[in-house]
Amino acid sequence: MLKAMANLTILFSLLCVMQGSGQDIHFSQFYTVPMEVNPALTGMMNGNYRLSAIYRSQWKSVTAPYSTSGFGAEWSMGGGKRSLRDVVGLGFSAGNDVAGDAKLSTSTFLFSAAYNKAIGALSTKYLGFGLQMGMNSSFLNMNSLRFDEQYNGAPATETINFNDSRYFDVSAGAEYTQNFFQFSSFKIGAAVYHITNPTYSFLNNSSVKVFRKYAFNGGLDYRLNRSLELYPRAWLAFQGPSSELIFGSLARFQWRALARHTEMGFYAGAFYRWKDALILCTRMDLNHLSITFSYDVNVSKLTRVSNGGGAPEISLTYIGKVRLMHRKNIFCPRF
Repeated sequence: MLKAMANLTILFSLLCVMQGSGQDIHFSQFYTVPMEVNPALTGMMNGNYRLSAIYRSQWKSVTAPYSTSGFGAEWSMGGGKRSLRDVVGLGFSAGNDVAGDAKLSTSTFLFSAAYNKAIGALSTKYLGFGLQMGMNSSFLNMNSLRFDEQYNGAPATETINFNDSRYFDVSAGAEYTQNFFQFSSFKIGAAVYHITNPTYSFLNNSSVKVFRKYAFNGGLDYRLNRSLELYPRAWLAFQGPSSELIFGSLARFQWRALARHTEMGFYAGAFYRWKDALILCTRMDLNHLSITFSYDVNVSKLTRVSNGGGAPEISLTYIGKVRLMHRKNIFCPRF
């Protein structure tokens, strides 16, 4: 009887994992991982390359913590001799998420390419399209689970036959950017992820599919004066029965340089994930390097057990230039 109940428990857990496949890895600092927001943003920056890393820990106060990490590398170049203002971007991103007592591990390895076409005599508008392809793999660590027959130290005798889950993924997006002044711009975009509805199952069940995700992003970069800039951002996504809306703003305060050729900036702001969390955020720019820290304050019904505790998140971004590669600025913000 106990053995049958254990098998049912494992089967139920697997079914929950498969049905839970409708929601992707996500970050509160979505604006620091542009390739995850929209493939068309690949390479859109005032520089030749961008390196980024991000880490998130969640629900440590409630259960086994969920940890999520990501890394990205992008290369940006002009469209050619006749189209110096156009932007061609190539990128690679990798992510890993470990969740729950069974340490369900999900890893992604994605390649992105984008072309943003400059529009108008002054090239103040850009229309871009991006494509993203790669692999997604998941693994469930059964050694991390404990069964009722092990209460007195006895070894587990359960045998559960299942396979790792892997699939090839394809996503695409489009982005429109309008530069009003040298330091002010507006952008809006849309993307579709998991276009082919790939199969995601530990039991080789071909009927279990990954839901397509439809995502929309928008932002405004506005300089009030030499010392103050505003960066409102919003991101909306629908994936099967799940949806997510994050909106808010950061304010950047320009600091006086402590040394010649040194640029420093300090950010403070807040975002709100609809019906879930208040996200407090701060950021520091030091020349080409940016460090961002945020903390999710839980405001959902889960506050009864979490006591408002949520998820700390930290990211690093470095935008560099290659001296031998000359390309006119596209008036793109740091994020």
